Amino acid sequence: MKKYIIPLMAIAAAMTFNLCSCTSTDTDNSFSSYNSTDKETSSPNDAIQPFSDYFNAFISGEGEKVILATTPAVYIEQMNADGTYNTLLTETEDIVIKYTMKAWEEQYGNNISISPADIQDVVELSSVQLDEAVQSYKITYGDTSSEINITEGYELTYSYTIGGSKTSEDIIETSCFVKIENDGWKMLPLTSADLKGYAEAINNLNSNQ
Repeated sequence: MKKYIIPLMAIAAAMTFNLCSCTSTDTDNSFSSYNSTDKETSSPNDAIQPFSDYFNAFISGEGEKVILATTPAVYIEQMNADGTYNTLLTETEDIVIKYTMKAWEEQYGNNISISPADIQDVVELSSVQLDEAVQSYKITYGDTSSEINITEGYELTYSYTIGGSKTSEDIIETSCFVKIENDGWKMLPLTSADLKGYAEAINNLNSNQ
């Protein structure tokens, strides 16, 4: 099996652009709260639910659910307030989803499907790593002021199968899943080692201000 790069960072990059640069004034969009799980839980099986939420929405072309599986509500609320959310949603559906699905269909054929994730390894994130996850969000979304309280998290190694009418492929990935207070579980497309790099970046940013 090989590591498969999921197209999450393209969405994060689009969000960063929207938060920092977009000047749209359309504020009519109302977003309905969508938590990957609202119930109290410490189970890795519940933590990984955003993986299924993300890919099921991706295949069905539901850009809002793709965004909500990975994005803290505080940033979605900001984008709704400043009128940039509709731009992000359009970019997610018309660029990220459209072109990724096209690439998948060229490789695997029509009728793309992705199996549920099978967890291979579980590492609970430490309090330091949870703080680093907060810093990673602030760097990714270009905002250091919003308060995000991550109450628990895991680094999960998991396998799944992606396939279509022509062929299929077994994939293995490692990424973090974090639970945000009053917001549920989110898939964070970083390893625990990546988190440390983001924390160092924001510390350097703060020290230079």
